[in-house]
Amino acid sequence: MNKVSTKLILLLTLSALAPMILFGIIAVRTSRDTARQIVAEENLQVARRAAHEIEQYIMNSVMIIEALAQNLAKTDLKPWQKERMVRNYALQFEQFQSIDLVDTYGRSIATSGLDALPQNKIREAAVQAALAGRIYRSEVFISKNFTPGMTVAIPLKVLGEFQGAIVGELNLIEMWRLVDDIRIGHEGHAFVVSKEGLLIAHGLNSAKEQVFRQERIGRLPIAEAALKGEMQSLVYPDQRGVEQIGVSAPITNLGWGLVIEQPTREAYAAATRLTYELTVLVLAFIFLMILVGMIGGKQYIVAPIRELIRGIRSVGGENLADKVKILTQDEFRELGDAFNHMTDRLSTLREDIRRNERVVFLGRIASGLVHDLRHPIKNLENSSRLLLRDSDDPNVREVFRGIVDREFPNLNRFFDDLHDLTRPSLLKPVSLSFSQVTKDLLEPLQIDPRCIVDDPDGPVQHPSKKESVRISVDITPPDLRVWADRFGLERVLKNLVINAIEAMPKGGRLLLSAKDTLSKESLDRLVEITVSDTGSGIPSDRLVNLFEDYTTTKRKGLGLGLATCKKIVEKHKATIEVQSRLDHGTAFILRFPYPQENP
Repeated sequence: MNKVSTKLILLLTLSALAPMILFGIIAVRTSRDTARQIVAEENLQVARRAAHEIEQYIMNSVMIIEALAQNLAKTDLKPWQKERMVRNYALQFEQFQSIDLVDTYGRSIATSGLDALPQNKIREAAVQAALAGRIYRSEVFISKNFTPGMTVAIPLKVLGEFQGAIVGELNLIEMWRLVDDIRIGHEGHAFVVSKEGLLIAHGLNSAKEQVFRQERIGRLPIAEAALKGEMQSLVYPDQRGVEQIGVSAPITNLGWGLVIEQPTREAYAAATRLTYELTVLVLAFIFLMILVGMIGGKQYIVAPIRELIRGIRSVGGENLADKVKILTQDEFRELGDAFNHMTDRLSTLREDIRRNERVVFLGRIASGLVHDLRHPIKNLENSSRLLLRDSDDPNVREVFRGIVDREFPNLNRFFDDLHDLTRPSLLKPVSLSFSQVTKDLLEPLQIDPRCIVDDPDGPVQHPSKKESVRISVDITPPDLRVWADRFGLERVLKNLVINAIEAMPKGGRLLLSAKDTLSKESLDRLVEITVSDTGSGIPSDRLVNLFEDYTTTKRKGLGLGLATCKKIVEKHKATIEVQSRLDHGTAFILRFPYPQENP
């Protein structure tokens, strides 16, 4: 993933794959949901038809009893005729286990059996309801011979008056057969719940025992929906923990509910197979697209990029004669041609740059030479003019001798550094008296007409001109010493003092101070030297790069002085910083190591 070519191929592949993957996900989900919806609709249709058949089976039996009641309502029938009619109905319609005709007192008048049926709670409730003028249908019960039964009672009216009731005992074994015959696939089955929530029929042999116990399952969500008259489709785990898809259908006239269950692994087998096939197909397309993308990307994208990278590395190794070869007829070919043209131009420009570098290098040497020689030569010039003017004055001759003795060793040291330009000489720090360094530094300025140097031991001098620069020295304690190379330290201070004087063309004050202090970070003992002036100041935007080569705030000059100062200070493992405000002045703060030992 760290290669651009790999990222580009991956990006292009993903941009092509994203629609395919999205299409695959949508297609798989849609096909799965559609297949599941079809399964649910088909099972609902089966449940609706089965519920209708069960309802018709029960209602037909009730209608047979009603037909018998109409026939028995004829006034000219003899008792033996009524009994024969009852028996004929019982023989003709096998679903009736028995049929009884009772009078208004509940006494049996005619029966299909040899004897009248014994009284029980269900029979008594049926007779009472029929004698009250209502059609009665009892709950399904399990008879002594372990078959489902149901009691039906129809009021008997003769000439509009209640003359008794017909009580029929239905054998619902046929309903069990209907439920057993309901099969969805290999494992789908049905069961029937009464309006009281009792399980009255079940298509699984393993669940027959629950029917005999007449368990209440009306609280199951799918059974509740059926008893409420709703046709629904739900997915849920059954008592065995097997996930089922169940559909409900109400048996409206009876208040019962029919539920058809099928394990989802079977019901959704076709949907699962379709999902698998679609997934395989989508993955195959994705793999094919990745393969085509990789082959095409490697040939038309990766190969040109690698060739360009090889060419760039070759150019980085300064082999500008090497050319890239890109065979594709596209933008990469144009890029390769442009790259080859660029290397040709670079080869030409390199020779020009080498020539210019030699010229610039010589110019920098000359600029540094002029910059560092200007101050000592200027001092010699001023002292020479003073000597020519007052050659008989012994003090002047003494000053001249001191300047010559000091500046010529500086010039020799500078020439040695220039001679060893490729390997600059090392600094030789020693313990120096800062007051002596300051005295030697300011002595040439005493004969400079621009400056007035205050003598701490003598009277304050008044400037001869308004544009004069008054130079003051403050060293605390007076015998303060500093660990530095004498030539390097004088070179730094001389640059800073001359810059300060030039920053005050209309006159001002220059303060050269030094004090003993401690480092804030390491608490090491330091000598803090400050060169401050009241000149024009430095703009804040130039302070950041002030110590870089060729950075200057003067109209003339190449900007080498402060850069040289910083390099010398850093070689002493010292620091230099600047603080400045426009029209208020500038202060350079140097912090040198304290002498390691007293001389």
